[in-house]
Amino acid sequence: MSRDMRNTLDSHLQQQRHSENPQGSLSVFGGYAGQHYDYAGNLVAGKGNATTHNLTLGVDYKLTDNWLLGALISGSDDNQQPTPDYDYKMRGWLISAYSELAFSSGGWINADLHFAAADYDDIIRRITLGPAIRSEKGSTDGKQLGARITAGWDFPVASWLTTGPTLQYALDYSKVSGYSEQSDSFTAMRFNDQTYHSQIGAVGWRVDSQLGWVNPWAQVSYNHQFGDNVWRAGGGLKSTQTSFTRDTAQQDTNWVDVSVGANVPLGKDVAAFASLSQTGGLSSGEQFMYNLGVSARF
Repeated sequence: MSRDMRNTLDSHLQQQRHSENPQGSLSVFGGYAGQHYDYAGNLVAGKGNATTHNLTLGVDYKLTDNWLLGALISGSDDNQQPTPDYDYKMRGWLISAYSELAFSSGGWINADLHFAAADYDDIIRRITLGPAIRSEKGSTDGKQLGARITAGWDFPVASWLTTGPTLQYALDYSKVSGYSEQSDSFTAMRFNDQTYHSQIGAVGWRVDSQLGWVNPWAQVSYNHQFGDNVWRAGGGLKSTQTSFTRDTAQQDTNWVDVSVGANVPLGKDVAAFASLSQTGGLSSGEQFMYNLGVSARF
């Protein structure tokens, strides 16, 4: 959910950096973002997939010619099936505040922080017992706090082309509440709270163009996870007092993101934006991300 929101926000802020938005201007933007995650290569989860859908609506104000402040609200509806025997739906909302500061005729720095709340519904776990297949159902909720800072420098190559490095650090703390499955059968289980913290640093290089009727851009980023790289689950059978904990296999700590996008002026004060991203170097599965949106200036 937070990554979908950030994809939409990044496309909007890229558009703002390369548009004329004088002091006192107000911008409103909205966008759709999604992901498709393929677990086919995940040795931990087995074959599976996930699809996310996210809508974001935001507004920002130009305090000075170089400094922008804004806020947004975002909602998500996700379908997750990590394995053929396990699937669930996640629906949630997120609020975020953000800022962008330009300096020294080419430098820029963005910061955003968010709070998200999610409901996990229709959690279905299937158990094969000989020729029989049993299904257990449950539901729970979760929360996340996160912050991110991104910086870059645009070096002019031509009147219509800039290029330069980017740096990013994102910190997220997540908690999913424990729950018990609904039935009282001998296969029904209870699960403990789960917590996870992510600290991802990224270094990259991007190219931005200003062709007029369409303005493409591209970016390549190398990412490293400094936070948790192992998930831990605990629980037990509802019908007994026994309990267990289990760790996943170690998750990937390094991967590459390749992104391309464009912003398209639709008039003096209205513009559209879109982007596509693909991860590479992940043994746990590949992510394909996309977003499309529009912004208006007042």
